[in-house]
Amino acid sequence: MRWTTTMAGARLLVDAEPHLDGNTAVWTEATGTVRSRRITADLPARPWERVMMPHVATCEPVARQEPLPSLTPPPAPTPDPPNVIRLDRYRGRRKT
Repeated sequence: MRWTTTMAGARLLVDAEPHLDGNTAVWTEATGTVRSRRITADLPARPWERVMMPHVATCEPVARQEPLPSLTPPPAPTPDPPNVIRLDRYRGRRKT
């Protein structure tokens, strides 16, 4: 896999090997930056570009991991004592 920078400046992960059915043109600039762009009918792949496939199109999903079940349920909130007044019910939202 290889990270590229698209024409819009976003990062795109492509497969390491060229792909005949790929839809992404990849080239290396003089500075060493690996760039990529979408291949279209108006702008096909140029001779100096390699045709690659985005990794997201060929990546096989990893087995989904289920979260561990909680052994004990979380404790229920305790009610306020009778001599406590909850002021948050009466307060308005803060204005910033």
